[in-house]
Amino acid sequence: MLCLQTDSQYIDPTDVHQFAGIDSLCSELTSWEWIFGHTPKFDIERTFAYHVQGLDVLVTTRATVDRGCITSASLEPSVCHPHHLNYVSILCRAVCNALNGVRFWPDSVAGIVEWSSKAVSGMQAAAAIDGDVQRQWTDCVAKCFVRLVSGS
Repeated sequence: MLCLQTDSQYIDPTDVHQFAGIDSLCSELTSWEWIFGHTPKFDIERTFAYHVQGLDVLVTTRATVDRGCITSASLEPSVCHPHHLNYVSILCRAVCNALNGVRFWPDSVAGIVEWSSKAVSGMQAAAAIDGDVQRQWTDCVAKCFVRLVSGS
């Protein structure tokens, strides 16, 4: 008859002395920097359809992302009322410039888009544009970038 004898020892997984460094390792491996910051450079482009100022507009939205942060962004509407072109150009440029260096993450992008859109609405170019038209374009730009980042 064969008899095996084993020694067993109770290990408490919450005992940080038995697993020195496990907390810091867990923190590192669940951090944004580890999960997204090691992502290789990539380009993403999507086209979204919106109804703005009575027009059906296709908006092409692009971003280059490196290590989880946006390094360049662009937004090009297919059509725009001629009287609103200056405002829309300034809005798109301001938002795209503000996104440089921002994390490619919906909450981060939404905050920057909102902040830069508010800054543009106070500019002289906005003074000649009806408030409803400003809101429509601002909403359109915001939704494009948030949808691009969130994949929806």
